[in-house]
Amino acid sequence: MFFYSLNTGDHLRFPETGVKAATLILLHRLAAKGGRLPPPYAAFEVEVLHSGVGTLFTLSREGLPVSTCGLAWAREGTSHIWDCLEWLYLSLSDQFAWLMAARHAPEQPVELPWLAEMLHPAFPIAAGGSTLGWLGDFERCLGWTILLSRGARA
Repeated sequence: MFFYSLNTGDHLRFPETGVKAATLILLHRLAAKGGRLPPPYAAFEVEVLHSGVGTLFTLSREGLPVSTCGLAWAREGTSHIWDCLEWLYLSLSDQFAWLMAARHAPEQPVELPWLAEMLHPAFPIAAGGSTLGWLGDFERCLGWTILLSRGARA
């Protein structure tokens, strides 16, 4: 999977082999319906919205959105998923300039499947003093769990 951050422009390839089988099992319920994360992350919950060709999911902490991700695995779904993310990014970065990537405009990934992340303005507050260093790993693992549960593969 190709992972891309709208806020920073950072990207990487995250192979299916980067996700342990136990993690896939643990995240299966969240990938299907969303819900509260297991301890020690129980203050966080994820909401998922599936379509036939992609998924949007938002991670929140106590009602404050932390990040929204779009996952696309079929060519016909990329525009819709990207348009939703880009609209959210542009709307929020107009109000919160620090959310914008300093030297680039976000570009829709070409390589499928892709997972694109957009951090919300409440990210520093929602982090609750932690660095949320686990956030990217969680997003990518949930992305792979969704892909595999939907029968989509790279």
